[in-house]
Amino acid sequence: KQELDDWEGRFTVGHCLSATVLSTRDNRLDLSLVGALEVGMKLWVKVSGVLPGIGVKVQVSARDWGVVPMTEISDTYTKEPLAHFSEGALVQAVVVEMPEQGGKRLTLSLRR
Repeated sequence: KQELDDWEGRFTVGHCLSATVLSTRDNRLDLSLVGALEVGMKLWVKVSGVLPGIGVKVQVSARDWGVVPMTEISDTYTKEPLAHFSEGALVQAVVVEMPEQGGKRLTLSLRR
């Protein structure tokens, strides 16, 4: 989460941003500042579910979601790779595959 540590240095008063509201709960406002997506893009995503035997479902933006397959969770073998993921957690991922025309599901990796 190093990129998030210096958020005050990244944004200045008066800086205009375009954001999408992802959720509002528990007196918290979750926003996405993601624009156009492309393969190789590194971004923070929100865990929206753990899919046993499949991987981790993540929310990229209000209209984009994806899956991190089991093979893309870690570079090393872990007996229970999904054990440390919980809904609402933020993880940094890399886009490895874009959806085909009309599709919405991205494939992401936590390994790169």
